[in-house]
Amino acid sequence: MKIPNILSLILLLFMTTNSLAGKSSHEKFLIANTPITIEIFESDQSGPIFFHPHEDEKTSYETSKQLVHKYGGKLVAIKQYGKRLLEIEHQRKTYKVDPNRIFTEEGIRNTLIKYGEFNQDVAKAVQDFADRIASLVIGELVIAVHNNYNKEYNVSSYKNSQEVKYYYQNPGKGKGEFFYTTDEQFFNFAKVAGYNAVVQSSSVKNDGSFSVYAAAQGVEYVNLEVQRGKQSLEQEMLLFLLRYFANRYEILPINSWQALKPGDTVDLIAPSSATNPKTVAQTIKVLKQFGFKVGTQYAQSQPTKLHYDNSDEYRANAFIMAMNNPNSQAVWAIKGGAGATRLLPELLRHPAPKIRKPLIGFSDITALHNFVNNQWRMPSLHAIVADFNSEVDKKIHVNINDQESIETVADILKSSKNKTLTYKNLSPMNKAAIQTKNIVDASLSGGNLTLVQSSLDTPFQANLENKILIIEDIGNSAHQLERILDNLRYSQLFNGAKAVILGEFVQTLHDNKANIEIVNLTLQRFADDVDIPVFSAPFFGHSRLNHPMPLNTDAQITKTNQGFALKVKIR
Repeated sequence: MKIPNILSLILLLFMTTNSLAGKSSHEKFLIANTPITIEIFESDQSGPIFFHPHEDEKTSYETSKQLVHKYGGKLVAIKQYGKRLLEIEHQRKTYKVDPNRIFTEEGIRNTLIKYGEFNQDVAKAVQDFADRIASLVIGELVIAVHNNYNKEYNVSSYKNSQEVKYYYQNPGKGKGEFFYTTDEQFFNFAKVAGYNAVVQSSSVKNDGSFSVYAAAQGVEYVNLEVQRGKQSLEQEMLLFLLRYFANRYEILPINSWQALKPGDTVDLIAPSSATNPKTVAQTIKVLKQFGFKVGTQYAQSQPTKLHYDNSDEYRANAFIMAMNNPNSQAVWAIKGGAGATRLLPELLRHPAPKIRKPLIGFSDITALHNFVNNQWRMPSLHAIVADFNSEVDKKIHVNINDQESIETVADILKSSKNKTLTYKNLSPMNKAAIQTKNIVDASLSGGNLTLVQSSLDTPFQANLENKILIIEDIGNSAHQLERILDNLRYSQLFNGAKAVILGEFVQTLHDNKANIEIVNLTLQRFADDVDIPVFSAPFFGHSRLNHPMPLNTDAQITKTNQGFALKVKIR
């Protein structure tokens, strides 16, 4: 796949001004002596290129123009008489063509015949016009914008059609709003986010459309179809599309959070299993002892039959609001457990928060770390949840992370961005690790093994190119653990990965010696089976220790006289 224009996507997502300068230019093009106008509305700033072929589809035109004005980029639009079809006068006859059916020789012939008759001279002139349009629009990524009436034509028009490879219709969405694309990965993202979508088949009829032309050129193509008049929905879906491409290629900068000060607010969230009001009350007291104010408005507990803390909708919206709350400086999960993966489709529909703040937690919170790191391009902190730590455990006695203090996390939150955490007791587990001589420069990704596995072959799978994967787990027998580890190494997850660091793997909090031995054997078999360095670091996981591990920041594995060490920048 080719990489989209880097500047365009960065500017689209991170532009702060709402009043970029923009100007329209109008190029007159003669088709058989009939003037056609090509309007080019262009911002002073680079940005995405939109193609608007049908002049009567005004919603897509106005929305695209607003986005270019606001974020940068260019809109190329065809104009004549305000109609869908172009009218061409030649030798006292009028010929008509669909401007989105003129990008192949066969398409030009068919559209002329459909709306009148074929003429070789007109066809040649139309081809010249199509070539000019293509030169203005074609690139690594083509974004076409259209509107429909949601009558004869909508997403259901492609159901059971040989023209498309994949088809998805969300029964809860309007049929007039959908993506038509040549990109299977984008189709999966749109589907998971709940948008209607179809993928063009490689055997699609040569109808002269820009989608057929783009596919022949090896260019990624996405067309957005929205029912006329639904301007806000058109804008929402266009911004979703552009976020996808920016995140997919990881071309956006990692924006860090600011150090916390005494008196700053930490919002508690409960995105997973049901919480205990008594332990939450104790957690609030402890956090206040370390100088933080505590917000609980995003952690209202109404346990469900599946023992989640609240409904999927509430937990997703609470997480989004907490991360966007301008009056708090950190978001700390009260508990892990299960349920966070249920929030991911809704999160896809929202842009990254303009506010940068750390997400803190582990276990089931891995799903949210992965999303924050890869979709929102933010660092986060894999560390104790607010309910399980040495201070709170004195009251609740569950023995999870009971030797890990909130104070350690509080110190990290208050530290400057240049502070580096160093862990010296990394143990090499395979030949590749033992033979490591040079510094491994990367960043940390991962967390709980079960959650990492659950993301495989989904839109949420992390890209481990130049990353170090950290994993730990609880509750899996040795055989279950081996199946999961095999699944990881058989997948594409490790492509480009620099190393793996294994934390603690326990079946229960009170494993006997036999369980520990067979789990260790399983981990060693995994290490021997992969060709990248694997290290053991028994200081993070569900047991008594769970040292903070900053994710998506600069990290190094270095060789010292005493062995191997991990160094990680806080942010």
